[in-house]
Amino acid sequence: MRFTERLPMFLLNIGSPPKNHRGWGLIVRVFLCLGQGFLVSGLLASPLGQPPSPAALHHSINADRPPRHVILIIVDTLRPDFLSCYNPHSPPTPHIDQLAREGLQFTKAMSPAPWTLPAVASIMSGLSPFVHLAVGLEPTLPDAVPTLAEYLRDARYHTAAIGYNSFLLPEYNMGQGFIEYNFFPHSSDQPRLFRADNSTSGLTDLASRWLNEHYSQDFFFWLHYFDPHRPYAPPENLLPAVEPPPFIGTAFTEFRKIRGGYFFPSLAEMEWIKTLYDAEVRHVDDNIGRLIDLLKQLGIYNESLIILTSDHGEEFWEHGGYEHGHTLYNELLWVPLIIKLPGSTTTGQIHSLVDITSITPTILEACHIEYDANYLSVPSLSACWDPRRQAAPGRPLVSTGLLYYEDRESVRLGAYKYIRSLVRGREELYNLDDDPAEWFSIVRSSPEKVGQAKKILNEERARAQYLREHYGIVSSEGAILDEETLEKLRSLGYID
Repeated sequence: MRFTERLPMFLLNIGSPPKNHRGWGLIVRVFLCLGQGFLVSGLLASPLGQPPSPAALHHSINADRPPRHVILIIVDTLRPDFLSCYNPHSPPTPHIDQLAREGLQFTKAMSPAPWTLPAVASIMSGLSPFVHLAVGLEPTLPDAVPTLAEYLRDARYHTAAIGYNSFLLPEYNMGQGFIEYNFFPHSSDQPRLFRADNSTSGLTDLASRWLNEHYSQDFFFWLHYFDPHRPYAPPENLLPAVEPPPFIGTAFTEFRKIRGGYFFPSLAEMEWIKTLYDAEVRHVDDNIGRLIDLLKQLGIYNESLIILTSDHGEEFWEHGGYEHGHTLYNELLWVPLIIKLPGSTTTGQIHSLVDITSITPTILEACHIEYDANYLSVPSLSACWDPRRQAAPGRPLVSTGLLYYEDRESVRLGAYKYIRSLVRGREELYNLDDDPAEWFSIVRSSPEKVGQAKKILNEERARAQYLREHYGIVSSEGAILDEETLEKLRSLGYID
């Protein structure tokens, strides 16, 4: 992007005072702007395999040198069990599989929320939804929250983001710290190129153009694919050569009728809807392959820190529902997480239970950027693979922030998962070793586990209150949405 195209954001950033913990950030911001010209069966079983022995992870990373290039790829609504590196019964996803083989594959990564806004706010801040409060249709990421992009920008990385999702537009304040922030479906302060919708292939084209222009710089680049988010409309060459159900065809757009109860698909239609979703997953995989090939052609693949994950999953009637944002079951919270370290042969599977909120401290640590771990909700993941670090004891994972219906909160501790409804007080408890599908609640027979879970949630709320007071977050901040954004949210079925 040319300097003149960035001018509105540049002027806006100059008008914002630097935050106390990053005192010279304004100077760096000006410097950078002037100097620079993203199978259900697999889910119903726990991830396979035993924890690897230390010998199973090979280490050659130069920990004394921070990576010059940090690439974060978030694939919206991606379930791990539709990737062949997580589920051998899934149709092949060879390019993501390759990244998993050449990096660290986390088999038990969980999201802090079942939909985009709170999940990505946590990824970009290292803070739980209990802290940042960006959990509804209108709340935004608070200005007071320091973001991953701000830390990296102030450390002289060129920060840029390209993606598609209506909840990640600048109105929701996700652009904090990005010198270039270009998100579809539109943004009034973006160049004309970004004022229209774009496809997965189009996003890859834009990302490729950006990488070709900036590969010689130190950068943090976030690419956010919207697919396989509904509506499902994959390239037809990725679909099986069979006649699709007549009401659905080769694209499924009637998701609002399902949520409203006006259409309940037959078993055959359910399977075809999953087939469409799966084809979109493979389309994204093809495009990630294009991106990896380009990084290798540019000579920066080996030296780059590359993280691939998703914000949340998708339900295909495992609990009688469809889509996402409405429950805290694992089909919505279990996500892929692959970390390819720079200049490294550190590979293998990691079976520790982890939270993708840890992406922020993990990247900051890898980039040798100072931060105060006391003011983040989660620790870095580096102890999972670095033999010089003492692994932290297993910590409970907490999720909350539904988009639809009654809000809930959950805590995952080892094999047990507790879910509580916040209005009715309804409680559920599952032993995931015995019941990975979360179908048979044992809340009545396990009062001690229920009490332990409640204690953890109370501690989490107290900790969140402490962090909100530290950052000066009094309540959630509201986004001001123009009519075009509201219309897009209506077309996607988020609002009426």
